[in-house]
Amino acid sequence: MFNSEREMQDLFVSLLKKKKTGGLIFEEVGNRNFFFRTDVVEYKNRNEIVGYELKLKDFNKLIEQSIYTLDFYDKSYVVIPENSKDSFMEVFNKYKHYNKDSIGIILINREKYKIVKPAGRESTRKYKDKWYCTLVPDLIIRGYHKDGINRCKSYK
Repeated sequence: MFNSEREMQDLFVSLLKKKKTGGLIFEEVGNRNFFFRTDVVEYKNRNEIVGYELKLKDFNKLIEQSIYTLDFYDKSYVVIPENSKDSFMEVFNKYKHYNKDSIGIILINREKYKIVKPAGRESTRKYKDKWYCTLVPDLIIRGYHKDGINRCKSYK
């Protein structure tokens, strides 16, 4: 369906930007110093920041990345190709972690994306911890994203 994650991400970002209720979209938000990089971030307002992780195949890594970054976002989603749903769900259902049910699941094909499992209703962001609460907005402001002045040289 997709030849690369970059191709899938480009399409997903273009579809997200068409949403009338969407926020500002940033790609590859993160910094080597913080040991994470989220594929796509939607900044709706300071109390609604959504993280999206995309993968074509390595679903264990996808779930781990999403769980690792739950504390930084109000909502978190994994985005997978539509034709990979069954193999992803097999991995997801076997995965043992108390927070995995907070992650939403989005299927994407060449024309549209569809939320098949919404993210948890409650925000997963650690509002009581200033570091977690302000890290992603701070990285965006400082340009630690694909189009920012401090982007990593490895960003494609």
